[in-house]
Amino acid sequence: MALSKATCRKSDTALEHFKQFILIVKGLIDNNKVDRAMDIIKDPLVYHYLMLGYARNSDGDAVLRLYEDLKGKLGGVVEDGVVLGSLMKGYFLKGMENEAMECYQEVFLEGKKMSDIAYSSVLNALAKNGKFDEALKLLDRMIKEHNPPAKLVVNLGSFNVMVDGYCAQGRFKEANQEAEEVYGEIEGEGVNPDEYTYGLLMDICFEESRPDDAADYFRKMVESSLRPNLAVYNRMVDGYQLMMKVLSEAGRLDDVLQIIDMLLDDNGVDFDEEFQEFVKAELRKEGREEDLTKLMDLTKAEAKAKEAEATEAAKKRVGSGFLLTSKLFGNKETESESAVATPAESSESTVATTMY
Repeated sequence: MALSKATCRKSDTALEHFKQFILIVKGLIDNNKVDRAMDIIKDPLVYHYLMLGYARNSDGDAVLRLYEDLKGKLGGVVEDGVVLGSLMKGYFLKGMENEAMECYQEVFLEGKKMSDIAYSSVLNALAKNGKFDEALKLLDRMIKEHNPPAKLVVNLGSFNVMVDGYCAQGRFKEANQEAEEVYGEIEGEGVNPDEYTYGLLMDICFEESRPDDAADYFRKMVESSLRPNLAVYNRMVDGYQLMMKVLSEAGRLDDVLQIIDMLLDDNGVDFDEEFQEFVKAELRKEGREEDLTKLMDLTKAEAKAKEAEATEAAKKRVGSGFLLTSKLFGNKETESESAVATPAESSESTVATTMY
């Protein structure tokens, strides 16, 4: 299976972080701080990510082995709930649903340490293994407990999991409500959505036949200095092409051209040759291929007209600036003296004012 460039970059980053982790452990040992090094090695968060990695590779046995290893290092009890979600995934992989749900009950035990990462991991385990209703109940509890900055229970990943879960079940209207509400809340709290969040929002918009809103989210993602990865960009293009194909099959080619008009109006999607050929093929079915050429020519003409307007407006601003400067600093010339000024003198005056 081929890996995308984005996936390779993430793998390289993970390996780099692992190397740094090894160097930290080595540094502690070299400085005679073996006990501190051992504390890091048995950190539940480290085990969580290791277990999660095995779960993604569908190796439930390895997940359970790691948990037993951690439990042994901690004296038989793991108080930190950060490993619960990945442990549940291990059980689900082995078909041990009862054990997974018994593990889930530990979330509610008094004294169990549950961070936002821990809760999100459990949410993910529930939502991805047919327990979405339980996940909804847990999210409701999390929101009630969330009390920043004293107690952080919910994070961006929590909502991403839930919206993704709604989409997986085809419950797009509910996904849309959840996503739009969350988007507003996280923006209000100064938390920036990530690429994954924007991707989910775009998916929902396309499923709800709202390509203009999908384009708006794409634009916001770009304006937020996020770099759309290949998957996000492809889903944007694929979404538009899906919408246009449906419209074309319904004989609504005017609507197809309206979408293209919107795309040409700088909405963040590159209308490249491959995309153009796709549209031409749809229009060609009704002998309307030239309509695309006319639309693109019209868009270019409008862009040139806007550019000319902007240039003319800039010239007027320069002229206004000259008059304002003369008034502010006083023009000692009399009207008669100004009237007899030579062209060269007028030119020099303008240049001087502009430079100032």
